[in-house]
Order: sequence, then C-alpha cells, then structure tokens
Amino acid sequence: MQSSISTTSHYNIKVACLCEKNSWGTLIQEQCSRTGIEDVKLLYKGLSSLEPDNNYDLIILDESIDENRSGSEVVDGLLAAGIIKPTTGVILVCQDSNNHIHDYDNPLLLLDFLSTPFSEKDVIVKIMSLAKAIILFKPTLTFISNGKLSFAYKALNTIPKDNISIDIIEKFLKLKINLTFEMGNFTQVVSICSKPNVKGKPWSLWPNLKANYELGNWEYCHQFLSEESFIGLPAGSMKLFWQLRILLQQQKFEDAIDVINTYPSNEMPASTVRLVFLVFTFAQRFKEAQEFIERKIRLAKPNSLIYAKLTVSLFNIYLYDYLTSASNDKAKILDKLELRLNSFSKKLVAKKFSTEVSLINIYLLIIKAGTKPDLISNAKNRLEEVSKLNDSPIIKCQIAYAWYLVGEHKKAFDALVSVDATFDSMPLGSERLILGLVQTQIFYAMYHPEKKFDAYHRFGDRHVDKQRYKLACKSYVRALQLENNEHVKEKLHKAMIDADLPHLSGHQLIPDNDS
Repeated sequence: MQSSISTTSHYNIKVACLCEKNSWGTLIQEQCSRTGIEDVKLLYKGLSSLEPDNNYDLIILDESIDENRSGSEVVDGLLAAGIIKPTTGVILVCQDSNNHIHDYDNPLLLLDFLSTPFSEKDVIVKIMSLAKAIILFKPTLTFISNGKLSFAYKALNTIPKDNISIDIIEKFLKLKINLTFEMGNFTQVVSICSKPNVKGKPWSLWPNLKANYELGNWEYCHQFLSEESFIGLPAGSMKLFWQLRILLQQQKFEDAIDVINTYPSNEMPASTVRLVFLVFTFAQRFKEAQEFIERKIRLAKPNSLIYAKLTVSLFNIYLYDYLTSASNDKAKILDKLELRLNSFSKKLVAKKFSTEVSLINIYLLIIKAGTKPDLISNAKNRLEEVSKLNDSPIIKCQIAYAWYLVGEHKKAFDALVSVDATFDSMPLGSERLILGLVQTQIFYAMYHPEKKFDAYHRFGDRHVDKQRYKLACKSYVRALQLENNEHVKEKLHKAMIDADLPHLSGHQLIPDNDS
C-alpha cells in the first residue's frame, strides 16, 4: 500500500530496528523507504548490537527484547549506561501502548510507543513526529547529554510556540516536566502537572507522584495510591514500584506481599521475580521465598542466564536465613547452601557469576572462622580482592556487610556511601527497589537504633565532601527525623542552597530578608 503521508526527505535521520529476522523490522524498513527515510538498519543481535557510539537518531525495539527486564527498564538502563543518549529517540513496540505508558519512568529522552499489529500509517506518523521533535529539541537534548540542565531548560523555553505543533506538544510538555524534576524544582513540577492541559493525562501521573514524594507530601502519595484512578491502572513495573516503595519504606512486608499477589505472575520479568522473593525473605517467610524462587528456577532452566541469576538469588536467601535465624538447625541451612553452590559452580554459566560465587564463599568462610585470627585475615584479603573486581551496587551492599562482620567498620561505611550515590542515579523499577531493600536491611543490621542518627549525619557529611548536595539533603533529613538537632538543621539548610532545593520533605528554605 502506497503511503498517504508526505515524504520526509528533509528529515535526514538514521534509524535502527532491533528485531528478529522475518519480524516487523523488514516491514518498517520497507514502509520508511516509501516515505523517504532510506537509512534504516536492521539489527538481529539484540541489545549487543548497540555500541555506545552508535550515532543512531532513532532506535526501534521490542518491549520483550530482554527477558530479565521490562521494556521500560531496558530503555532506562540503556540511557543510564550511555548506550543511547538523550538526543536519541526511541520507539518501543509493545502489545498495547495505552497500557504500556503507565509502565515507564520518563527519563530525559524522547520516547513513543507502537502497538502491534500496526499499519504503515501508524509507523510513519510515529517516526515523523519523533523526527520533528528530535530536530526541534536538539539544542535542549544536547545540553542534557552534556549535563547542563539549566542551559537545556532555557533552550527549551526559547522555542517559539508556533513551532510546537499539535503532534509534538505532548513530547514538549513531558520533556519540560521531567527536566524540571531533574533540576530539583519539585514544586514547579506539581504546578505544571496541575494545569488543565496536563492534569489527568496518563503520562503526568508518575512525575506528579515523584515530585510530591520528594517534597514529603506523604498524604498526597497515600491518597493517590488508594484512588480508583490508580487502582484501575493496568499492572506494570511502575505501578508495582510505587505501591511497594511506599509500603517497604514503612517495613510493611505483609501488605507488600498482598500487593505482589495481585500481579500477574506469568508477566514477571526476572528482575521482578528477584524483587518478589526478596520481599518474602525480609518478611521472614523463608519457606515461601524458597518455594517461589525454586519454581521460577525450574521454569527458567531453558534460559541458562536467567536460571543462573535466580539460583544465585536462592543462595542469598540461604545466607540471610542463616544470619537472621534463631533456630537450632542453622547447620542444615549451610549444608543446603554448600550442596547447591558446589553443584552450580560446576556449570559453565557459573563463570559469568564468579564474583557472586566468590562473595558467597567469603561469607561461608567468615561464618566458619568464628574468632580465629588467621581465617578472619584470609577473609579480609579475599574480600579486598572481590571489592576491586565489583561494579554492582547490590554486591557492594553485600561487601559492606561482610566488612562489618569482620570488624572493618570504616570500609563498611565507605561501601554503603558508595551504594547510596549509585542508588540515587538508578532509573525507577525493580532493580532500584531490590537495591533499596538490600541497602536498608544491611543499614539496619549495621546501625542499631541509637546509632542511626549519627550514621545518617555522617552520610550527609560525606556527600557534601563529594559535592553530592541533593543526596546530602536527603541524609540530613533522615537524621532529623530521628533527632531534632540544630547543627544538622544548619547543615541541611546550607546543602539545600547548594543543591538549589527550596523545598524538601517538609523543610523549606527561609528567604534572606537582606536580599
């Protein structure tokens, strides 16, 4: 069928389709060619096809390209890793775009959705709209790529209104809201999301909730999560994220399990599976956690990588069960762990998880060492080696607690501060919740109630030293929630000025009367 859409030869864009052979990729390539878009490359090796310096203007990929993550988590991860840049547009091919829009964190890039099956007109309209937006917003997106958010915001606001046509107005508003959020202007985000042309739009729900969350408007957050407009949303990682985030921060594990039980288990990517068993584990429901993960491991066996990820997660259940259990049968837990670990270590896929296996063996060494100085020294040396090889924030959490167990409290503190910095930059989704859960439990294990205030205070000071002022503010706020301390209040006030945060969690900068 000849396209009725006008040609786009003036849009000289480079397009990549990450697809399987004999799939929709060939169809999109043909349709683009008829409309004047000639540079369309089909990539059949999945995410490994994308190099950091790929220079594509537009990438089209399937939501199920990675069995371990949802499509939204894949896009967020590619952006966080620098594989794609804010100047790159993305089209996510999914079963139902109306549902999928609720499953996306909206980072600072241009993204659209294409429902299958699709017509030629559907494809061309999406591509033309994104191509136009990429060109019009390129100065803003380039500033974002270079980390100059204030310049990006000015560039966006200097675009003549007549140039922002109906087909890209939504992209303009999304970009403005998300840029405003990233600059820390949470009050302005709430204000924009309350405007008549934005309020109630599905894509405005998450930034509005995030901004209210950052401002400490807990009443709004709780009310929003209980409203029919939220409950009626289709299941997705973002909906699950916010439900669990609020509940888990309050350590309401049983309520979190009730939420999990409503999530379609057959639609869970492996990251959500790992999150679910962690919730069971930290709720001290070890038998259910093990039964859940064992069932998923059996189903995952055809995919060796997911099978391995889930098996390593099972090892961590055993470790946590042993370290927290008051049972007289703790030796049986170690026997089960060692038996499974020895079997797993012989498999070829275990080589990809050598750091995780090494760390579990170090924990076993620490447990068996007791107070024997030579074994403790051996554990420290091996822990130092693993620390140098690791770049995973979740493994850093486990390393932090291992340092704590062998008495190296400064190294444990340094590792947790590093995790705190990584956590803040992670996209919203299951992986962030997993890290948050693990980090929180390890923090509580390392710092008893009477020591938490001092720990948060020191976290804030360390973030200030590293010029991570927003993170410092959050740490000081946590400290002040435990103890009303004027000295910490002064530090929070200064950090809020440095972070350009006029409001945060109920705290507000007092204007200088002399200014």
